[in-house]
Amino acid sequence: MAMNPPSPPQSGSSSGKQSDPARTAAAQPGGKESRTIAFAVNNSRETVAAFTWATANLIRPDDKILLVHISDRVSKDSGPKVLQTFADKCIRRNLNFKAVRVHNTMTAHAIADVCRSNPVDICVMGSRGFGPIRRALLGSVSSATAQISDCPVMMIKRPKDNSAGAFLKVLPRRVFLHADPAEHSKAALRWAEQYLLEPEIDEIVLVTVGRAPTARFSQDAEWERVQSELVFGDYKESLNRNGFEKVTRLTTCGPPAESLLRAALHNSCDLLVAGLAPGRPVFGEPLAMHVAHNAPFPVVVVRNGGRRRWEPLLPDKQGAAAAHGSPAGVG
Repeated sequence: MAMNPPSPPQSGSSSGKQSDPARTAAAQPGGKESRTIAFAVNNSRETVAAFTWATANLIRPDDKILLVHISDRVSKDSGPKVLQTFADKCIRRNLNFKAVRVHNTMTAHAIADVCRSNPVDICVMGSRGFGPIRRALLGSVSSATAQISDCPVMMIKRPKDNSAGAFLKVLPRRVFLHADPAEHSKAALRWAEQYLLEPEIDEIVLVTVGRAPTARFSQDAEWERVQSELVFGDYKESLNRNGFEKVTRLTTCGPPAESLLRAALHNSCDLLVAGLAPGRPVFGEPLAMHVAHNAPFPVVVVRNGGRRRWEPLLPDKQGAAAAHGSPAGVG
């Protein structure tokens, strides 16, 4: 089986193997429907590494793959060659794919527009792992896309050691989620339950972050501890109800972003999911972006306020929690 090279017009698409929708839905674990996964591809080593990791640890047999390449009008257009390279990889893995090429100088916005115009459930991108200064000077397409895309964006860095075994399967995966009462964290949980997590193979670690302990009793600190217990209970109940039994808790303290990243680094995290709050903080960068920029493992950034096709969970507990003056449940 071969794919025709993408046509040279301003934007175009070509498709690979087709699948039967009825068979696709039935073939997914737990009766889940197939997902549409967008890959932003170019000729960089980071993109190849991201594709390798995702095909080993993310893609299900009946997922639909959308290969997206943005060609700059100014530079030499290598779009057809790049798309053909990744199309060949999809064909060798017998994946159902479609290739899209767009001419645009604003790469991040173009990728977000393609994901917005297609029913994309997650966009996978390679990340060069620039520090804050180089990001400010050179820019980061994956970082910019994660902050404007309507669908969650998975940022994957290339291993520094470049070893052959760096991207072997990590199944069963240890997936970390930030258990927080904020709505963007709840949105990340709802998305992960529906589109990412696998009950049979994933071990889910819920990370709660509190303030550093002090010798003196503090009513505010005690309330935060109680709130953390309630939030963890709601997250765990939601996961259990959806068939996820391998759920553990990890508690840490300190600045939220640094503490979450440190906890994941020291506890064998394979994949981290974090919600991105709307707007920009006055100082620093959002928690999800700080972790994504500094973590060596893949990070999924779920932007609150994007296209929300996942339904809220625990609707009956919100009213009960409000009546007792306690934090609302997940969703």
